[in-house]
Amino acid sequence: MNTAATNSQKYTISTVLDIPAEEFDALMSEVGWGNDGYFTRDVVAKHFSTISFGAYVRDATGRLCGYMSAIDNGYGVYFIDTIAILPEILNEEIGRMLVHEVTKQCCGRPLYAMPFVDQQTVFLPEGFRIPGRPMAALSHFCSETK
Repeated sequence: MNTAATNSQKYTISTVLDIPAEEFDALMSEVGWGNDGYFTRDVVAKHFSTISFGAYVRDATGRLCGYMSAIDNGYGVYFIDTIAILPEILNEEIGRMLVHEVTKQCCGRPLYAMPFVDQQTVFLPEGFRIPGRPMAALSHFCSETK
């Protein structure tokens, strides 16, 4: 397992994506990415098979605390497509660990992130900048009913 402890020894990070679907689902539900039960074993396996890179953080008790992944658009440009950190421990230490790991893997290539506004403080110290022409993230969940 590729792990590294922080200075405080409270968290470890791994790039081996062996997160059980139930744990992944619980984290994603807790941070507002889908409803409880959405991230089934098949959905999680498909996600892990399509991303270019991923990392997650566990606390000293082994609890899954955060996850981040990046995708390649096929032209060598990477996008951080998921950042999830438990709300009760949303802090810069976990976020910076994840951002550092992703930037290390994507070094030398363009890397974009569209975090929630309250997560920008995680990215800015790692060299990310707010573009001169600000972008907005838009979302839409397609359903059969209108």
